[in-house]
Amino acid sequence: MRIVTLAILLAACAGIPGETPAQLVVGCWADRTATPATFMRWSLGEGAAMQGERREDGAVEGNRYALSPDTSGWQLCELAESGQTCWAVARARTGSLEGGRAFIDRYRDRLRVGIVGADGRDRLIFDGQREECS
Repeated sequence: MRIVTLAILLAACAGIPGETPAQLVVGCWADRTATPATFMRWSLGEGAAMQGERREDGAVEGNRYALSPDTSGWQLCELAESGQTCWAVARARTGSLEGGRAFIDRYRDRLRVGIVGADGRDRLIFDGQREECS
């Protein structure tokens, strides 16, 4: 009986920490407490990559992002007409912050995406709740 119980507990825990950054962000999110309200939508891009867009309520266009796996893990890129800026996605509390890091945290139906730039300054990209996609 102990072996069966232990096996069930190990199987239940196996999928929890293994979510990729793409699995964390997929879907639609909203921060309706902000003025104006802010929305972020992540959808599947090419391969395992995700494409994201952050808009303020009423805006026709918003900031665009890409989240994709690379040789050392995952990277978050902010896409602009002038080019793109990318940061390695932090996956643990250890490691260098050289070159900056992106932090993607999801707890239940809340998503927070922020960066610490190469200069050491932090910037919040989005903080909001899951919302149905329309």
